[in-house]
Amino acid sequence: MRRKFRILYIVIVALTLSLCSVYISNSETIFFSSSAIKALPILRPNPVLYGKFSNFSKDPLFDSNLAIVEVITEGKKTDAYRTAIGSVQCYAAMKGHYMYLLDMEHYKPYCGHHKDFYYRRHCVIGHLMDTRQHDWYVFLDSDMEVVNEKRSFSEFIDSKHDVLLYDRFWNWEIMAGSYIVKGSDFGKKFVKGFANFEFQHPKHKHHGTDNGGIQAYVAELVFNGRSEIEDCWKIWEKSKGWDDIFVHEWCVRKHLGAEIDKGKIKVFKKGTAWARDGELTGGKWSKDFDFILHGRKESKKKPYDPKKKEYWYDVRYKPLDLNDCTAGNATWFNRADMMISKKGVEEHLIRRAKGIESYLKSVFKRTNRTIDLDGPFIKDIVQRFSVYTPRP
Repeated sequence: MRRKFRILYIVIVALTLSLCSVYISNSETIFFSSSAIKALPILRPNPVLYGKFSNFSKDPLFDSNLAIVEVITEGKKTDAYRTAIGSVQCYAAMKGHYMYLLDMEHYKPYCGHHKDFYYRRHCVIGHLMDTRQHDWYVFLDSDMEVVNEKRSFSEFIDSKHDVLLYDRFWNWEIMAGSYIVKGSDFGKKFVKGFANFEFQHPKHKHHGTDNGGIQAYVAELVFNGRSEIEDCWKIWEKSKGWDDIFVHEWCVRKHLGAEIDKGKIKVFKKGTAWARDGELTGGKWSKDFDFILHGRKESKKKPYDPKKKEYWYDVRYKPLDLNDCTAGNATWFNRADMMISKKGVEEHLIRRAKGIESYLKSVFKRTNRTIDLDGPFIKDIVQRFSVYTPRP
């Protein structure tokens, strides 16, 4: 009997070692072990798994198999986004989400025909969706920083929609640098179609890349064609700079309306989604309002000075430790002087929203066009933050 158990034990050990050997030999499957966020590994397309972490939270989306995806320029060091990427890594580890950090260089066989870097990103994501199946994919620009690890993407996801987008605050743009898509046929079609929109937009250089294109792309999906926004295309085709691009975007949104909730596509209104531009509040944030801040490039980070208003300051007084993140007990070292109340954020946004009107007037004046500033879209921007309602 003992001999049988001994043989069984040897077989189990041998199989375990064999499996470990196969797993470890795959150098493209990476788990975090560094205690410092330095130069981060860049993954190849096959396989592209960055890390599947143990679930240490009660996030309901853990069982839904959510993947966070970031795409970087060919060979570009991630140090340029060290703080932002490190925060997303830590968040993914704590929530039990997959995370993919993809280098375009390794996707040339699939996406090399895309000459525009920004559209090429969406091609890379489309390829990932074909090769790595998940229920949901969250695309984030590499300069997007998680500032509030208590928030969850599950707050924004519902089964009714396959594509979730959001409005930027500055103008009429739908954000092209972040979206949440379901791993469905429609979700894949949306991402691939967006990538291929590069070959449909105006051929001149003043088209605004995917920032200028996403409004028209969404409109054509919603209206099932271009006829509804033909007048907007004429503006876009004659564009000579950003003023014309902004007018084109306004034109498209005039047809789409301030609120977009059409079938499988939803666009969150300004200030209501998972991310916003950090510059709107001078880099400060609220634990009762914010989740992710955009625009966190290392080159723009400044030492904190309460007398100055900079693009952004570090919201933590100490770097995150990825060892603690993977153990599920990371301390985020949030600086109290960078935090404000939810009402404080809303007051900033109200002022910004009101300031948009004068900005829009100047754009239309420079382009010799007229605009209805009393229309529902502009009113919605201000009214959305006109009353302070505490979170329940």
